[in-house]
Amino acid sequence: MKIKDVETIYYFAYAHNTNTHILKKRCPSAKLIGIGVLRNFKLVFRHYADIENADNTHCYGIVWEIDSKDLKALDHDEGLHRAYNRIPLSIDMKNKTLKSMTYIMDPANTVKKATPQWYIDSVIKGYREHGLPIRQIENALSDSETENEN
Repeated sequence: MKIKDVETIYYFAYAHNTNTHILKKRCPSAKLIGIGVLRNFKLVFRHYADIENADNTHCYGIVWEIDSKDLKALDHDEGLHRAYNRIPLSIDMKNKTLKSMTYIMDPANTVKKATPQWYIDSVIKGYREHGLPIRQIENALSDSETENEN
């Protein structure tokens, strides 16, 4: 099955795209589904946000329903196959598991710059807007600072 054959797609946003204003500019069709949890992954910052496998952890985020027509624009904005790759995954929601997709940083993308403050502020705004735990951002930033010191 091809993406163009699917009318709606569930998208798990864990960083910048939790911010409704940002996502709606990219995907006007976006409809909020709710808070989701990705098991055995954690939020990290490698200049921009990413997720990585880590046993017995979880990453909170927002699940959006987007139209397949908006997916192309989102792929472009996320730098598909340059900066990020799109992956399928299962997201835990209150009473169900939802097949979804998200973006994960391409392993060849090895930018070693500090995360820009404007980006952090946008992520925090999205987390506050939806009641996601700010501690997840704080932990990821702290871990990235420690990693950059080594």
